[in-house]
Amino acid sequence: MFTLHLETDIHQQCPFWFTKTDSKLLCNYLFFEHLWQTGNDPDVIGMLKEHFGLDISPLLKVASEDLSLEDWLAEGYGDEAEWRKQMEINQAAWQPPQALIQSLRAFLQALDSEPDVFEKLGISDAYFVEGYFKQDLIDLLRMAEWAQNAGARRVRFVMG
Repeated sequence: MFTLHLETDIHQQCPFWFTKTDSKLLCNYLFFEHLWQTGNDPDVIGMLKEHFGLDISPLLKVASEDLSLEDWLAEGYGDEAEWRKQMEINQAAWQPPQALIQSLRAFLQALDSEPDVFEKLGISDAYFVEGYFKQDLIDLLRMAEWAQNAGARRVRFVMG
C-alpha cells in the first residue's frame, strides 16, 4: 500500500509525519475509495463531505513521485504519453499551503461540531470511530502549517 508525504517548493523535508498511523488507510479512503472509486471499502470520505457540505478539493490534489522518462519506462509504468500525463498531474497537485490549511480546519471543525457523526452515518470502521482519521487530519494540518511558517509558497501531497 501507499503512504503520503508533504512536499514543498522550499525543498525542506517536513519534520512532522503521522503520529498514530502510517497514512496507508488515509490514502485508501481519500484516494482509492473516494477520488478514484477503485477500492472495495465504502466511500466514507464522500459520505462525510456530503453530510457536512465540505469542499475537500485541496485534500484530493495528489502527485506521484516525479520520475525521469527513462526511469518511468524502465519501471514499466507506460509509454512517453502516459509519463507526460502523469507529470502534468504532478504539476497540477501544487497548491498554496493556505488552501490546504483552510480545508483541513473546516473538516476538523465539522467533525468536532458533531462527535456522533460516524454513528449517525452508520460508519463502524475503527479507523474512523477510534479517532485515527481525525488524528491523520490533525497531522496533515500540522505539516501544512509548518510549510507555511517555513515560507513555502506551494505544497503538494505525494503518494508513493
